[in-house]
Amino acid sequence: MLIGYKQSFGEIKNYPDKNLVGNAQNGATQIKIWIDYELPSKQILLVNAENDLQEVIKTGLELTTNWKILTSDRAHHSLSLAKEQQPNAILINIEKKDLTEINFWLQLRQKQEWQQIPVILLVDRLRRSDKKRLKKLEIAGAIAKPFDMVNLGKQIASFLQWNLA
Repeated sequence: MLIGYKQSFGEIKNYPDKNLVGNAQNGATQIKIWIDYELPSKQILLVNAENDLQEVIKTGLELTTNWKILTSDRAHHSLSLAKEQQPNAILINIEKKDLTEINFWLQLRQKQEWQQIPVILLVDRLRRSDKKRLKKLEIAGAIAKPFDMVNLGKQIASFLQWNLA
């Protein structure tokens, strides 16, 4: 987000491409303040029970992409959020000790309106045989932990064939 200002002397200038958030006038000097931003191009639902990791991923993706990141730490809440928001993709952190995220994915695939939403998994370990099984399950991709936070957006975009520019 860029914040800027423009001064004009005597005449009021119109900046229709800017989102005006403030206006100050002192004698013949007028200062306009605007925020120049882009609307998010994509929306991703991040399903992760680990709040610390969830915040790191959300912040990292928001800083490196133009995506809106929705978060949920419970599978049940994720279903209602997916229904309300219709995200462009879903990123699910899978923990070996807790398979509720897998159950969420299975429930997601049972609903016709959600079958077209691509799903990417964050997993503890990824073997070649896993990649073949995930492809059969119609998983768009899987990313092994620990992952490179700086390049996570690029990896997700690559799996989904999205352009980051």
